[in-house]
Amino acid sequence: MESILCLTDYKANSNQTFHFALYLASRLSAKLFFVHIFEAPGQAAEEKKDKPANPPTEEGKESQALELQRLKQYAQEHGGDQLREIDIRYIVAGGSRRERISELFQQYDLDLIVMGMRNRTGIADRLFGDLARKMIDKAPCPLLLIPPEATFREIRHIVYATDFGYHNLNAIESLLRWSEGLDAQLHLVHVSEDPEDNQWAETQMEKIKRTFEDENEENRMHFTVMEGEVQEGIENFIETAQSDVIALTTHTRGYWEKIMASSLARDLAEEVEIPLLVFRE
Repeated sequence: MESILCLTDYKANSNQTFHFALYLASRLSAKLFFVHIFEAPGQAAEEKKDKPANPPTEEGKESQALELQRLKQYAQEHGGDQLREIDIRYIVAGGSRRERISELFQQYDLDLIVMGMRNRTGIADRLFGDLARKMIDKAPCPLLLIPPEATFREIRHIVYATDFGYHNLNAIESLLRWSEGLDAQLHLVHVSEDPEDNQWAETQMEKIKRTFEDENEENRMHFTVMEGEVQEGIENFIETAQSDVIALTTHTRGYWEKIMASSLARDLAEEVEIPLLVFRE
């Protein structure tokens, strides 16, 4: 991994989001872009109407300088000596967050984006927030979402909920590299409601084992196929494995629709306290 982008808005859980980004940049030897998008005087209003932004005014330049100073002070306050261990770049930009973030995607070759979740009323808003849901659709790389209640801790156990389809292979390959860099264990979990599907999953599990035999020489990757209700099985495994991150690939909509559909899933979403790592296929 070469570059991580961390977005901050200085809200309640922003310091925890920053701690996760610092930790990952340090352990995975990545450059960290620490970014704050602010509403520049006379600029954001124009962009909200989808009009081209005017060149920065003197007032805008002054605001940008102040925001850059604020961002660096925030990083020093919450990062301290950790900042010496990584290559960190500070970026502030005025205007629409969506527009500025899209520009950053084009400007930098990113390997991971780290950002906070927000408290909302609906389950989709609760999990992702308005901006985060747009990011899942647009982000050119995996997205690590930090829930409001999350408290930083080192990542020792990563749970990847999978249907063992071939479209999961890129995510598994990336997660194995994470596991090595973080000295963590990777748990691939599939919960089957149908005994026949359970047999198919066992076959797929063996195929994946063979595919990643060389990459898994240190036996960091573990497989669990469970029979029962999907939602309950995932919830129980996360608790039993003392998971630090739960990962998914958005391509597996059918499987995750089962998780997102039930009242149990809504309860789980309300209580989620560990980061969610989203891969796009």
